Amino acid sequence: MKLLFCLLLLSMNATLLAQHIDRSQYVIFPYGTSETRSLLENIIPAHSVSASLDEKEIINIELLLEKCFDSLPIKHPYYREQKNHKSLDRYKLQFIAVVTPQGEKIIWVNGLCIARDDWKKEIVIVNDGGDCFFNVMINLNKNIYYDFMFNAHG
Repeated sequence: MKLLFCLLLLSMNATLLAQHIDRSQYVIFPYGTSETRSLLENIIPAHSVSASLDEKEIINIELLLEKCFDSLPIKHPYYREQKNHKSLDRYKLQFIAVVTPQGEKIIWVNGLCIARDDWKKEIVIVNDGGDCFFNVMINLNKNIYYDFMFNAHG
């Protein structure tokens, strides 16, 4: 009976993983290239090192991103259509993950709904763009997000 219960739990976890992870929607960039270091030098703590992300961490990031969108008040300037903002499917996601000297795993998330063909090869930075582009920081150890913002309208 215990074995059957364990198999059922494993099956449910595998189903959850399959529902959440769409590898075509995100890319992970290493921290340490001159581009990523200059982009994030004022955001990432000094002496941080590049980190990888496993599937469980990707799911946790997705859940925290959903909390970001859920926290937007209805009167938020970029909250035109609740459906659009509640759906992460609208966005391609670029991640840069680091481990800080204190051992915390921090992820910079860059969300974009207008993706160039090379979005998996280079970080996309735009001026303006409105709710089609956002950035947020995630601390996986503390299970929190911070510095969440949409781009401005031009």
